[in-house]
Amino acid sequence: MSKLPPTIISADTLRTEGAMISKAVSWERTAMNLLWQLRNNAKINHYLQSPRILVTFGAEGAVYLTTKEDGAIQNPAYLYLAHGRNEGYMQNALSQEDIAALAQAIEAANGAPELPGLPYRHEIPMFPDGNTQPPETFVLAEKDGFDEMINMATNYVAGNTDALGKLPLLEIGGLKTYDRMEIEAFSIIRNALENYKNGSDTQPLTIAVFGSPGSGKSFGIRQIAKNLFGKEAVAHETFDVSQFTKPDDLAKAFRWVCDVSEQGKLPLLFLDEFDSAGLNGAALGWLKSYLAPMQEGEYYDASGKQNLPKCIIVFAGATSTTFEAFRNPDDIAFFKAQKGPDFVSRVKCVIDIAGPNPRTGGEKSYVLRRAVLLRSFMERGGITEIDDGIVQAMLLVPFYKFGARSMETIIKMSHCDDGVLRPACLPMGSQMEAHIPVRAFTNLLLLDVIENSTEGEIARQIHEEYRETMAAQGKKRPNCMPWEELSPHFKLSNINQAMNYRETLALIGCEMHPAKPDKPPLKRFTESEILVMAKREHDRWVAEKIEDGWAYAPVRNDDKKLHDCLVSWEALSEEVQGWDKDPCANMIPILGGMGYGVYRR
Repeated sequence: MSKLPPTIISADTLRTEGAMISKAVSWERTAMNLLWQLRNNAKINHYLQSPRILVTFGAEGAVYLTTKEDGAIQNPAYLYLAHGRNEGYMQNALSQEDIAALAQAIEAANGAPELPGLPYRHEIPMFPDGNTQPPETFVLAEKDGFDEMINMATNYVAGNTDALGKLPLLEIGGLKTYDRMEIEAFSIIRNALENYKNGSDTQPLTIAVFGSPGSGKSFGIRQIAKNLFGKEAVAHETFDVSQFTKPDDLAKAFRWVCDVSEQGKLPLLFLDEFDSAGLNGAALGWLKSYLAPMQEGEYYDASGKQNLPKCIIVFAGATSTTFEAFRNPDDIAFFKAQKGPDFVSRVKCVIDIAGPNPRTGGEKSYVLRRAVLLRSFMERGGITEIDDGIVQAMLLVPFYKFGARSMETIIKMSHCDDGVLRPACLPMGSQMEAHIPVRAFTNLLLLDVIENSTEGEIARQIHEEYRETMAAQGKKRPNCMPWEELSPHFKLSNINQAMNYRETLALIGCEMHPAKPDKPPLKRFTESEILVMAKREHDRWVAEKIEDGWAYAPVRNDDKKLHDCLVSWEALSEEVQGWDKDPCANMIPILGGMGYGVYRR
């Protein structure tokens, strides 16, 4: 019996029929909304009678799914993208010829088809029975392995801006982000600003922005406002609430709004560190002063009550890096007393800006945020080429103390005369210490050189011993590959262990140096000496992992930077303790093979 023809339908048709499917927010949320609606919305679930369904989203994307005889959705379903930009970006509908080509591709395929005009295919996460998972679990920028993420980021910095072409992208003016959370939040803000522009509401549009210092909390909103209203139609100003010493300081900010409005421009007011202490020194002391401007569009100055014109007020936080942390503080009673819930209820839009540091230890896509920032700073600084080692160090250094501001400062402090940023152009380590962990940065920068040093050779031997141990135990770990295939962070982990050989030996009164013909080296350590060194090595390794963003979990997951061995020495099994004891016992033969000996002092 021949297959039934596929059903091809547009998402807008489903929306017209009553499906609640998000539009131009994020591709991940839209795809998950669609699957949930098809399963649960009686107005459209009759489409599941078709064995093959393609739902199109203009010319930008599509979701393809197949169904079982009972109408259940087969796992997996697929999201196809023409590019990373949101639905509606191309503003053109599919022609009948386009639809016929899609149908032909589906007919010719046994499994997931290759669709014309939609080159990027992503599997949508579902439970085995076809039920959809929570929308937040689907993050396209997190689906690839960390090595692939580093490759994409490196190519992007090198100038291949298509390297991230398969990932969702939001680009408005100078704002560019591949981060799903930021894409969704900025999209919501853009929609709110567009409605505010075209609507009759004259009350202030209020937005709250949270993020670490230097994350660029105001930049994106300025870009969206200028893009929607026109660069010349918007005036923006920032007032630092932490510097306010009297009520009139806040009134001055609102008077600026009125003055700008009288000039025929839309005021975009940023109240930085809005959550600073008030006049009495109490935390969040200014919150109650914002309520009337937010709700009634009124404020008070020496002359009495004044009305605010149509404007946008952005509250940029300082004491909390996320909105969730702000609205759910440890002392909820104090938060209520300071009118925190009243403030929260009046905010129209919220966004958390991550900046270049990982949100969590398991996040991988922070390297993409760093790549976008680094490329932007290069272009602003007139840098046309950047050394591979610098790219590696800036993408993988554990953290930036002041977020994007630290990244930009390092680039600005570098002396680059011919447009090429080389290691010799970088500022002194003492200058960078205020912004990054310099030792980790330097090790990443000089990884190729270190690999050819004594410590690098020791590290290779340590890794080979580890591979042999895992093979003997029949275990396959993500880092059990040949040295040349290891990721930089795995190589550095071994190199750091090698660099600590001298300090580890010093704990038991020993030292290493080239073998002396007239003095026989130590042949073996005692069990107690091995135990002392192994405990120290484990503690060093735990500290290294935590600094690099790893966290404990009962099941290891390298992609999410979760490890089951991030516990005390005593909590390790004897087998795992052996992973530290064996390398310590093997220090003598490893060094001996390189012409070094271990000697007691």
